Amino acid sequence: MSLRRHTRLSGLEPLVITRASNFINVGERTNVTGSAQFRKLIMEARYAEAGEAARRRVQDGTPVLGVNMVCGIL
Repeated sequence: MSLRRHTRLSGLEPLVITRASNFINVGERTNVTGSAQFRKLIMEARYAEAGEAARRRVQDGTPVLGVNMVCGIL
């Protein structure tokens, strides 16, 4: 079996990116360097609220989340 050459990402649901995909939005508000609010939640060990912030991004239609937990900042 031969698969076409596309970018394939996996998570709870597969995401196949093709030339026809056009623009893929990556949610960057779930990282400690790009969001002061997210960083504050993580620094205060409010992980459930941080997870809820990520969940809202997905519910708003973001197909990919960029999660960044830089050790030097934490």
